[in-house]
Amino acid sequence: MGSQKFGDSAAEISSDCLSDEEDGLLEPRFKYQRIEGPDAKQLMATQVVSAVTAHLKLIVIGTQMGYIWIMDHFGHVDHQHVPVIRPHRSAVMKLTIDSAGNYIMSCGNDGRVAISGVGCDELNY
Repeated sequence: MGSQKFGDSAAEISSDCLSDEEDGLLEPRFKYQRIEGPDAKQLMATQVVSAVTAHLKLIVIGTQMGYIWIMDHFGHVDHQHVPVIRPHRSAVMKLTIDSAGNYIMSCGNDGRVAISGVGCDELNY
C-alpha cells in the first residue's frame, strides 16, 4: 500500500508539472507591435531584410542589396535629413548603433565595414 500511495502522489506531481508547462507555453515571451509606416511597407515590398537593430531613437534595417534604412519606431523615413544609404555592394550582415544614436556601424558580405552618421555626412567612412 505504501508504494501505491507513492505512485499516486508522483502521478499528481507530474500532472501538476505538465499543466504548469502548458500554461507557460501560452505566455508570450515578449511584447511586440508590427511597424505599419508607409516606408516600412515599401521596404518589405521591395527588399529582403538581412539585418536589424534598434535604439531608443530609431530602427536600422539592412538589406540583401546593401541598403541601410534608418527609420523611427513607427516605420517612417526622413528622406530629406536621413536618406536611405547604400554603403555595401552586397548583403548587410551586421548592424550596430552607438549609445547616443548618432552613428551606425555596418558590415557586409562585400568585406567592407562602414560607419555612417545619422543625419550628417561628417565622419562617414
